[in-house]
Amino acid sequence: METIQATIKLPKNFSLATKVKEEELSKFLRHTIASELYREGRVSLGSAAEIAGARNKWEMLTILKERKVPIDYILFPYNFYHNI
Repeated sequence: METIQATIKLPKNFSLATKVKEEELSKFLRHTIASELYREGRVSLGSAAEIAGARNKWEMLTILKERKVPIDYILFPYNFYHNI
């Protein structure tokens, strides 16, 4: 997987406010971004797993469950059923 690097500035108290250790910050942010993009329907489960750095979709499902993100079980897009 090719990657891009992004840099963001966070307040000094970010780790304290989120209760995330600085050494775990990268993982926390990747999981958060992947989970929210999946929740919004902007990425698939597989893409979310890639973003999160998960080993596979099953691990991503665990991450989503921990974050109380509903799983989208729809196999086909809405338009698929209406164009038959």
